[in-house]
Amino acid sequence: MKYYAQLSFVLCLIITPFSLAAQDVVHYNNPQVLDFAERRCYHLEMDRERLVFEDGSVVHNCIDYTRKAAYSLPAEDFANRTNLQAYLVCDTLTALPGNAEYIQSEDIAAETEHLFQHLDIQSFASSLRPQLEDERTLEDLASIWQTAVEGGSITLQAPDWRFELRLVAVLSEAANDQKQWLLWLLDEAKDGTYRDYAVLLARPGETDDRLIARRLPDRLQDNSQ
Repeated sequence: MKYYAQLSFVLCLIITPFSLAAQDVVHYNNPQVLDFAERRCYHLEMDRERLVFEDGSVVHNCIDYTRKAAYSLPAEDFANRTNLQAYLVCDTLTALPGNAEYIQSEDIAAETEHLFQHLDIQSFASSLRPQLEDERTLEDLASIWQTAVEGGSITLQAPDWRFELRLVAVLSEAANDQKQWLLWLLDEAKDGTYRDYAVLLARPGETDDRLIARRLPDRLQDNSQ
């Protein structure tokens, strides 16, 4: 038991991203973020819903999930995809810097509107992407879907579908003064036949004013998800 506790502590430190550069700043919208940062190891070790990977291996906490998710994908069955929501915390923790200053955001409405107007929804996998033609942003879909932008959340609804992005935090990197937007994706059929949950990290594009997002974690064998 003592050996396992020591190993868990070491793995907790390995998973925590630190920087030797000037201190980063995290402007958080979700109050849970501060608790995640202050009790990082607790949340990494906490027992969660059973999650099965494609190779049959099973995890129950963020430490095991983070190690496994770098190489493999969760199994696609419905119950497993439902349990995946409990692991959004894990990918959030790996994105939050361990030595940052954490401040409650006062600009959440403006940041959410910026995402609504500029996030390239073709830059990451979701149920929306196969349906898109010329549409590039969530704002482009406002005439097609019932849309709500409020309180750090962007929600698109159709009679049979619900697509939501929740702005968890905005990460400001001191080294290059660049922002990154940490998001939770909740992508669900209303009849319960499809569910997809993921953490996204969005950043400014290189050529225009679009924001490009990628799904976490970054997998060594497959980074297309």
